[in-house]
Amino acid sequence: MFRIFNCQGNNYYMQTQNLISWFDAHARELPWRKNRSPYRIWISEVMLQQTQVKQAIPYYHKFLTRFPDIKTLALADQQEVLRIWQGMGYYARARNLHRAAKIIMVDFAGEIPDKKDQLLKLPGFGAYITNAVLSLAFAQPYAVLDGNVIRVISRVLAIRDNVSQQKTRTMIQARLNNLIDKSNPGKFNEAMMELGATVCHPVLPDCAHCPLNTECIANKNNLTSQIPVKSKKVARPVLELSTYIMFHRNQILLVKRPEAGLLGDLWEFPTFVATNSGAKPGNTWSRDGGEVINAGKYIKSWGTIRHGYTHFQIRLTPSWYRMHSRSFNSDFYTEQVWINPRQITGYPMHRAAKKVIDIIREDLKIIPQ
Repeated sequence: MFRIFNCQGNNYYMQTQNLISWFDAHARELPWRKNRSPYRIWISEVMLQQTQVKQAIPYYHKFLTRFPDIKTLALADQQEVLRIWQGMGYYARARNLHRAAKIIMVDFAGEIPDKKDQLLKLPGFGAYITNAVLSLAFAQPYAVLDGNVIRVISRVLAIRDNVSQQKTRTMIQARLNNLIDKSNPGKFNEAMMELGATVCHPVLPDCAHCPLNTECIANKNNLTSQIPVKSKKVARPVLELSTYIMFHRNQILLVKRPEAGLLGDLWEFPTFVATNSGAKPGNTWSRDGGEVINAGKYIKSWGTIRHGYTHFQIRLTPSWYRMHSRSFNSDFYTEQVWINPRQITGYPMHRAAKKVIDIIREDLKIIPQ
């Protein structure tokens, strides 16, 4: 089967049957390929959008064990959804899953809609997730575009435009929409993604075993090391943070972050921008932590913890204080709770906060593993 499309005045041909036959023979055995319900496809694609396959698998099993269907997810408390998700990062994904499930229960009788305009109105349903669900779950001819697919098609067509730019991605999306095998769009999309993940590597692609090697222009012209073209990465600013491990009469203070923004609705120890920090990525953390020092007795500090986010990095220094009272005021944090340290595992916390727990646990042996 040949698909013909035009690119910059030239006709290109791609034998999609070779690609699909290769996928049938070489596809990895992954849990989301065993049960093709729209719900499971949706969950897996959301997880895989910003998480590697190997990392996502245990979370996929854990999530579906607790939330086996849309109704269970919709009825769950958001804090429990975040707790099950913790460790995956990009927590807006979990919040959007929960919000969308609630809407689907009310507006679509618990069934994921199969109309593009309806899906795009749901929380978390951008172009990628929408096209993935429509093609994989409902066999509709919408091409998906992720990093792996961009790399494959850029090399096949020898696209020299910067793939970091939206106009290039829009152009690639249009090419794929013309190219997709309309008789089997889901498998075509999966095959493209699989090819990028297992053969068409960013560095040293295995062109000898690629089902598209004879029609790949980059392969024919030894251009695979030069394509795709991307913008150079800009050094991420570093934000210096101070974290306070605050005890009062054998209880420890946890605070909840604002719902909107980074790490929304997750719990952490009170954390503030250090006075010597030059980086200011929005209102990600507050600067009003000075009163903590005056309201408690300093015990000790631990080593600096490093953690990276998409657009900046943090260097976080935890310090232990014994507080004179449970009084704690902050315009940044939305909730606070004083708890027995053994209860910490019941609160959804982000990865940097987990790193803090790991570094202080040796001294505070009452914190559970």
